[in-house]
Amino acid sequence: MIKIANILKKSSSIFIVLLLFCAFTYAQNPLKQGNRLFKEKKYCDAIKQYDQYLKYYANKKAFLKRGISNYNCNHLDNAIEDLNNALLLGSYNNDLYLFLARSYQAEQDFENAIIYYKKYLSYIGKNIIKRKTITDNIKKCTNGIYLQYAKSNHFIENWGIEINTPSDDILPLQSPSNPTIFYFSSNRNNNTHNLDTYNIFQVEYNNGNWQKLHSISNDMPSANNIILDFYNDGMQALSFSGNIFNKGNIFAAAYSPIEEKVTFSNKIEGQLNAKTGFKYIQAINDSTFIFSSNKYGGYGGYDIFITGIRQGKWFDPINLGPAINTSYDEISPFVTKDGLTLYFSSNNMNSVGGFDIFKSNFSYSENDWLKPVNFGLPANSSANDYGFRILASGNGAIYNSDRRDMGAGKNDIYWIHFKENQNITDSYTHEIPFLENRNFSFDNKALAVNKYIKKQYPDTKYTSKTEILNKKIKTKPGEQINTTKKEFTLPYIFFKNNKFCNNKKTVDIIDKLAKLMILNPQIKIEFIGNCFNWEKENSELSRSVKFAESIADSMKLRMISPDRIIIKGVGDNIPAAKPNGPLRSKNIIKKINNRIEIYILNADTLPYIFKKDNLYLSKSLEAPAHLLYKAIVDGLTYRIQIYKSDSLVINDVQNKYPDSSIEKDLVSNKYIYTVGLFKEYSMAKELYKKLLKENLKDIKIIPYINDIEIPENKLLIYAKQYLDLVNYLEDKNKYLDNGNK
Repeated sequence: MIKIANILKKSSSIFIVLLLFCAFTYAQNPLKQGNRLFKEKKYCDAIKQYDQYLKYYANKKAFLKRGISNYNCNHLDNAIEDLNNALLLGSYNNDLYLFLARSYQAEQDFENAIIYYKKYLSYIGKNIIKRKTITDNIKKCTNGIYLQYAKSNHFIENWGIEINTPSDDILPLQSPSNPTIFYFSSNRNNNTHNLDTYNIFQVEYNNGNWQKLHSISNDMPSANNIILDFYNDGMQALSFSGNIFNKGNIFAAAYSPIEEKVTFSNKIEGQLNAKTGFKYIQAINDSTFIFSSNKYGGYGGYDIFITGIRQGKWFDPINLGPAINTSYDEISPFVTKDGLTLYFSSNNMNSVGGFDIFKSNFSYSENDWLKPVNFGLPANSSANDYGFRILASGNGAIYNSDRRDMGAGKNDIYWIHFKENQNITDSYTHEIPFLENRNFSFDNKALAVNKYIKKQYPDTKYTSKTEILNKKIKTKPGEQINTTKKEFTLPYIFFKNNKFCNNKKTVDIIDKLAKLMILNPQIKIEFIGNCFNWEKENSELSRSVKFAESIADSMKLRMISPDRIIIKGVGDNIPAAKPNGPLRSKNIIKKINNRIEIYILNADTLPYIFKKDNLYLSKSLEAPAHLLYKAIVDGLTYRIQIYKSDSLVINDVQNKYPDSSIEKDLVSNKYIYTVGLFKEYSMAKELYKKLLKENLKDIKIIPYINDIEIPENKLLIYAKQYLDLVNYLEDKNKYLDNGNK
């Protein structure tokens, strides 16, 4: 029996060893596969192999390579975690510090990026080229730190994975005849030609949704086709076409605004040379074109030039001069319609990474462009930001970026939402101020662009732009207009220790709400502060309105007008979680009942269904008051104003009566104290009479529609819809405003 036991014991030991060996062998195979894929620069595939290996082993080299792979696949948080793990395990590879710095810079964490760039400098010795690159990056990170504290006039939004792909999606343009139609170029794999060639795409953006994306390059003459701009009152388009990227010709194309179709024509033989700046051309007006080029005679790299047609002839390109152009690259110019503001991108030493967007104004007194200023964060990033174009509405812009912190792939297309609408003119100036006092040198060999269209399409009948814009939208037989509404979730903002959590999530919420209001100027927003303490205090109402004020201040900083913001504090009158719940649930009850609720008002015509976010409360903890409040305030309601003040005061009357609240009029900066919330005027009148007996002065009943006070000049209008208002109006002139009865 002892011998058998020994045999079994030895067998078990062998089995365990075999298991460990198999596990080791299994783990080693993914490491080898990962290293092979890493060497082949197939980083995203390599990550999967390293994931399997690092389940079993803490290997500093594997962490380093997975970190670099995560960086190249735009997984910045994972990259930083892996690289720091490699550092903790004792890795001092030069690439470790370099990619840590790059990852932090890509996340706009410029302070940490500088730390690791400096560490990298200490390891690369006297390599002049590398040291120059790194010191430049440190300077750009310093610019980023400065811009982080500068006031921003915009926020940005990725066009989304419906449009952006892992490939390059570049140079977006808005249709000159239909503001819901956009064009861009892409080398995505689902095009009609070979892989990695550029084709032109058309897409419609309607009611907050992307629709009808399709390629329009089927009739184009070569592999790479890129749309550049529209001109001739939107009747013609400029396009690049070439079998080799960067080598080809500029074409004048016929554009049909009714069919939204671009049809190719002949190439341009004038000053727009595809070999020297074809990618970035803007038609300032029908006879003036601004572009970037590395042609001879500039200040270094790519410079910005202007050319055009005067008296039927092309004039030689004019360099914008040292105010704009530098020894670095200046690309993708865009001039506003009045010719007074220039936007462009440059990788000069005032950027925060690669190419940044810059802005310059024209000075009549200097007869030149003023010193450009960085457009700022968040539009600019540590990556390349270019292709800026202001939208026809003036409330935003579109542009390109290959940033890693928000991108879907290589180059993505983004919205820029301005916090304040830009004043833009409807038509281009006849002559931009920069050219008014310049001498032109003419090219007698170059013909005007328009002749090619007339020659190719002599019978083409163009519809005027005004006629197109005024044209009514008609549907085809059996076709229905898409009226589907998109859900918009209204979140809660929670408070802790008398402060709202000013973290990235809260900032994102406020940015999203500000964007909604900027895009829809008819709506108002209401913030209702809710406060709760286990030990009841008289200051709950005051605290709750102050909470709502702090959020309103954040909205005002995003250029939302105060008259569009309604704030109210209701103390603990509308708990979402039962205040008398079990002590074991104290923390969740306290959290849920210290919150800001958000309501969107005047939104009936918007293409959204507004839903409240889920509080994730159990049914046993859910308070009915919170669920009933929105149903009550919909439509007509009445409150009784008992006091109005320039500052917050403790009002004992409010503690006696239900549904008390403090509102803040952000226009007059007055606090309005109210009690009661009634659907019927007769009930409000009964409380009003009771309050009169307490010798309160200046009290009055205030009617509301959807929680917005009804203006005096609209009472009769709403009385036709809400008959109960007639009772209020009959009594109003008798005694309700003066308290004499």
